[in-house]
Amino acid sequence: MELKQYWLIVKKRLPLIALIVAVCCLSVGLYSYYFIQPKYEASAKLIVNQHKDSSSLLPSIDVGSINSTIGLIKTYKEIIRTPRIMKKVAEDYPELGMSYGELIGKVSVSSVNETQVMSISVRDDSYGKAARAANAVAVVFQKSVPVLMKVDNVSVLDFADPKESRGPVAPNPKWNIAV
Repeated sequence: MELKQYWLIVKKRLPLIALIVAVCCLSVGLYSYYFIQPKYEASAKLIVNQHKDSSSLLPSIDVGSINSTIGLIKTYKEIIRTPRIMKKVAEDYPELGMSYGELIGKVSVSSVNETQVMSISVRDDSYGKAARAANAVAVVFQKSVPVLMKVDNVSVLDFADPKESRGPVAPNPKWNIAV
């Protein structure tokens, strides 16, 4: 067949194609707006220094120490999501109402653009609960690092504010409809 014949077939069925697209978009939109429960995300930020109690700041800042700290962050990112840390969070903060398995599934850890800053993010059905969980993980990890790694070099840079009101991060109905 030639391209012209294909175009004639498509042109002949254009109303049916438009109807199928409209029905699909409408059903996806209704599903996205009314049936998917919104998810909220809160983040707490930690900073990892070479030595927490360093009295002279200038001599301790060099490229080698910053690079080794960035390498240490990769280790910390894995440690945070272990059952040992999450069990401690679940024990110390029973008001969260989450098991350590649920926490592992809801927590993600990232480093901010290869810097000494780590971000602990938690996704949950409410922003307040996500913020409390992110803060709890940050505090427990900060207290656990000296025991695990024999160094005290993690400080909480910024806690998530549970009273803050933010919109959901998922679902994105407009994106779903466009797809």
